[in-house]
Amino acid sequence: MAFWNSALDWMASNEGLAGWVQAIGSILAILAAALIAGYQTSHAKRIDNNKKCEMEIQRFNIIKALMVRSHILARDVIEAFKTPSSEKFDQVSPSLMRDTGSTLVSLPIFDVPLGTLALDVMTVGRGMQELATIWDDLIISTRANGTLAPAEVEPLLGLAEELFNISEDAIKNSKAAIRERGGPLT
Repeated sequence: MAFWNSALDWMASNEGLAGWVQAIGSILAILAAALIAGYQTSHAKRIDNNKKCEMEIQRFNIIKALMVRSHILARDVIEAFKTPSSEKFDQVSPSLMRDTGSTLVSLPIFDVPLGTLALDVMTVGRGMQELATIWDDLIISTRANGTLAPAEVEPLLGLAEELFNISEDAIKNSKAAIRERGGPLT
């Protein structure tokens, strides 16, 4: 108790002390406000970065799924000619090729975070549509002539193999981008 009494006596005898205490308190309040504002700004940036990252992961997953479908469709065409059978020819689906191509072409290309992947999206999208057209033309020609003409098969196989390779690379690039952003690989 004696300590408090002597502290109070000392404060009462130093008239300028109240001004100093007020000045120090004001400085501490300003520093605290600056620290809080800095924390809030960095926290808001972290939240924005997390949202951006989640959106990019979602975009990459959509692209990956479409590229997997494109890869399978191209593989179906290749296999139909490597080991020909009516079952393998029936697996080829031009309508699914058109649907996949149309979906890829309609993606907002400037929202794709990787430039090379954006080009792959456009290339495979247009290629799938072209593959469906060539396939349909080949089927019409085969029905009319009763046979497959090698000159008609070569462009179809060449395009299918190119789309197979591009889509495979796009799948790998999508997976790598998802992994870099900490997203789950499904």
